[in-house]
Amino acid sequence: MQSLTHYIDLAPHNGNAFFELHGRIVTGAHLSAQDGKPVAIDWPGWKNVPGGFGPVVRLLGEPSAIEHCLSVISPLVEAELVDVWGEVKTVPDNAAWSHGYRRHRKPDKCSPTHQRRLERRALARGEVYEQPAYGEWLKASHRLPMQSRSTGQHFYIFIKRVSAADLRSAEPRGYGFGAVVPQF
Repeated sequence: MQSLTHYIDLAPHNGNAFFELHGRIVTGAHLSAQDGKPVAIDWPGWKNVPGGFGPVVRLLGEPSAIEHCLSVISPLVEAELVDVWGEVKTVPDNAAWSHGYRRHRKPDKCSPTHQRRLERRALARGEVYEQPAYGEWLKASHRLPMQSRSTGQHFYIFIKRVSAADLRSAEPRGYGFGAVVPQF
């Protein structure tokens, strides 16, 4: 929580590309983390209905990390697909640190070799892979379309909002998930 001292709100334009824009912002957070400047992502308008992300994506982190992430997604801002609301601001002192987000994924195969591959990939991203109980991944009602930069393969990233007690890390991981984020 020490590094999540500042924030900025982004508003992807509504329309056919709404979820694609959310996915591209998450990709920007991922690329920023790969550059050593991790940011966390929050959706202040999150609703517990499929696709209920809300109209705002909030980036949280140190000011330099937020600015770096904004430079990564600057083509979206320049194309007027994403609005940046104001400047980078300090997280209010009275913010409640109650939740965070976790990435859920379904293994394609259940072979031990595939499980070890998922563990290695998670470790490379700085995450801990836990094989979900059968059917648990289906509980994630929110998903975003993504595209692999290395292979070009399209996939969905499944996202679940969880309580602070269910998160192990105070720092955001790969896609900006895994950290407890402030609610205000």
